[in-house]
Amino acid sequence: MEMHREDLKPTTVTYNILIGAVCQAGRVRTAQKLFNEMQINGLSPDLCSYYVLLDGLCKNGYIGEAMNVFKSVKSPELEANIEVLSILIDGMCRTGKVEEAMKQLDEISKKGLVPDVVTYNIMINGLCKKGLVSEANKLFLQMEEKGC
Repeated sequence: MEMHREDLKPTTVTYNILIGAVCQAGRVRTAQKLFNEMQINGLSPDLCSYYVLLDGLCKNGYIGEAMNVFKSVKSPELEANIEVLSILIDGMCRTGKVEEAMKQLDEISKKGLVPDVVTYNIMINGLCKKGLVSEANKLFLQMEEKGC
């Protein structure tokens, strides 16, 4: 990368921005290379780094790789982050893995976390797209009961 000339040192924020941009352009492999390069250059990924990479992987249909990244990180902060879990649920729904997404939603509650309105909307949308309107309605009622 050209960032290293003239003593310019990229930061984690710099890498996060680049990773997000290349993911939006559909260049997931480049994003993964940047993610690895960041660590090779002595920078530790922060929560935003994982958020951006996981979101990019999921939105580009690489849910398996996103799950591998998620599972490889032993961080309570990441595992207990409802936004990150929502990204994974969205990726599962986008790739037609609604049953897996429902399991992930159940796991959220088992971890003592509370799904937010975004998480419920993602799941309801995924169920509707699969033609599971009855299940979507049940989930909507559950969401209302929980005050979302």
